[in-house]
Amino acid sequence: MEFKILDNLNEDIIAIRTEAFIVQRNVPKEVELDGRDGEMKHFCLYDGEKLVAYLRAECKGEILHIGRVAVSTELRKMGYGRQLLDYLCDYAKTQEYKGVELGAVHTAQGFYEKMGFVAEGDYYEETGVPHIYMKKVLKKSFCEKVKANFNSILALITAVLFVAGRFVSGTGYVYRPDSYTLFLSVLCILTICATVLSVRFRKKANRLSRVVGWLMPVFAFLGCWIFKAIDIRVDILSNSLKVLVIIFSAFIVSSLLICILHIPNKAIRIVMAVLSVLFVIIFMFFATLAWLIDDFGKNTVIDTVNSPGDMYSAYAISSDQGALGGDTIVVLKDNSKDIKLLSGTLTTPISFIWSGGWMEHPDMEWLDDNVLRIDEKEYYLKNEQGRLEVEIQ
Repeated sequence: MEFKILDNLNEDIIAIRTEAFIVQRNVPKEVELDGRDGEMKHFCLYDGEKLVAYLRAECKGEILHIGRVAVSTELRKMGYGRQLLDYLCDYAKTQEYKGVELGAVHTAQGFYEKMGFVAEGDYYEETGVPHIYMKKVLKKSFCEKVKANFNSILALITAVLFVAGRFVSGTGYVYRPDSYTLFLSVLCILTICATVLSVRFRKKANRLSRVVGWLMPVFAFLGCWIFKAIDIRVDILSNSLKVLVIIFSAFIVSSLLICILHIPNKAIRIVMAVLSVLFVIIFMFFATLAWLIDDFGKNTVIDTVNSPGDMYSAYAISSDQGALGGDTIVVLKDNSKDIKLLSGTLTTPISFIWSGGWMEHPDMEWLDDNVLRIDEKEYYLKNEQGRLEVEIQ
């Protein structure tokens, strides 16, 4: 079965209409072929080469008016009319029509009522046959509403996350996911799904709206990164570099594909395609370089010491910089204000308090909950208005 929407009549349409209306209902030819078909959309259902069901539709504001509904005589009561009407209603929904109306012949009123149409007013006569005005209000299902407004919903969610992240950042907190790989994977999957849906439904929504909607996750993530709403300074270069390379590759390629598909100007689209190819080549060069020297820039926690009351944690972290050597740092984290949120923790930022040579192992010892000794130096901790301050003695 194949549905077609045509702008003009063809021999198949004239034949099925002639049989249904001129021959079987004795409608005058000049009335049936009223000269208005050029203003209409013609909906056809074909079974192979044979036209089995037909109707025409006319736009009347927010309502789609249909008429000349016909099914091939020998194929009636086989569901073809129902299939064509279902297809027409789905089409009307995608075009944002509020309803579908028609003047139904009285003998077909029951059929249209089963299809969701409601009779309004009294019977009237047309071409000597009683008709009644019927209308179907198109109500979108929840899934259809989500599909139609997916980009707006995605944009709203990410905008809320961005504002919330900025607000959280202003309070001195950061969000640290339990797994950065999982966190970025979710973003990657969302972007790929957005790409697939964007390609699938690219003709059914405003292009600018789609592009803005699809790219909102990118903007929100970069915004959170810039404003330090997501703390990625320590863990992101740990042991998942190869996974992150794959994730960001999919993330970037998907976003670029969306841009290329939905920019209406052909010249700009070509320029975007060329720039995209160059960008991907440059990115893949550095990704390959990072892949080959996996240990470069790798952070390794070599020691962890918790204060007696577990209020603070001190981490000794070694950073390998390849031929450049590297360094070792000690950072402090305030555990007292951690808030578990979804698959991560809302926490205060880490504080850098000590640095030394690469693979140097500092001797760390807590004297009490507020005093940390590192290689004979004592660091006194003070929590001033939610911010951790350190004094060296």
